Amino acid sequence: MPSPEDTTNIVRNAIPLADHIGLSVTEVSPQRVVLAVPFEGNTNHVGIMYAGVLFTAAEIPPGILALVRFDPAKFYPVVKQMTVDFRRPGRSGVTVVAELPAERADQILAEAEADGKSEFTMDLEVRDEDDEVLMTSHGIYQLRSH
Repeated sequence: MPSPEDTTNIVRNAIPLADHIGLSVTEVSPQRVVLAVPFEGNTNHVGIMYAGVLFTAAEIPPGILALVRFDPAKFYPVVKQMTVDFRRPGRSGVTVVAELPAERADQILAEAEADGKSEFTMDLEVRDEDDEVLMTSHGIYQLRSH
């Protein structure tokens, strides 16, 4: 299992935008990932967190879970569809927590091994430093065979 620091480096190398926005993984396991994005350098023209940064913060965690839970030599994750609901302006750094229970991961793996892909959904909340929800997302992801 890679450390949070190693996972941060992997993500930043694979997705240059993650490096640009200062995204960091603060916790990682096959069942849970927590990431953070700072406020500084990620604001828009009116001084609040840029919407694209919030979207990126919510889009990446399911991919990290797939990469640490499933063999990346055999499978890779992609986002198929994602909807977001912006709730309030962001005026601080943000965190996102994503969880994938073991029994659901086992189902995803079995489907991907049998069919070459498996679809799964994930609902996430992007929260500010006061633990207020800034944005919610509903993502449809796929685990695909190489």
